[in-house]
Amino acid sequence: MIKLSDLDDKTNVVGEYEQGIHTVWDIRNSLKDFQNEKIKYYTTKEYKATINAREMIESAIENEYDNMYEDWEERIVDDITEEDIKKIQDILDDILSRDKVGNTSYYQDKEIDLYN
Repeated sequence: MIKLSDLDDKTNVVGEYEQGIHTVWDIRNSLKDFQNEKIKYYTTKEYKATINAREMIESAIENEYDNMYEDWEERIVDDITEEDIKKIQDILDDILSRDKVGNTSYYQDKEIDLYN
């Protein structure tokens, strides 16, 4: 458990049953309200959405395989170059970078002691 007093004001915090994100500053400024809720609060681990171009292509080929002839999978895989993968990965990364907030989620990390 980590003490609230040891955390920076900008640290993101999540409650055990909540979807929303608070900051330590929010909690400090309404500490009695947060303490009265009897909810555990945690620091967060940030996760940014990623899509792997190679895995996406492999999955798409696998999904299409049943509709094609016997050697199709090997032929299409042979036609895909590293440059193709890089181009697709660049596009995927560009799409995901457009909404940094919407493509980021937070998970519970260390429990916070609100009383210290």
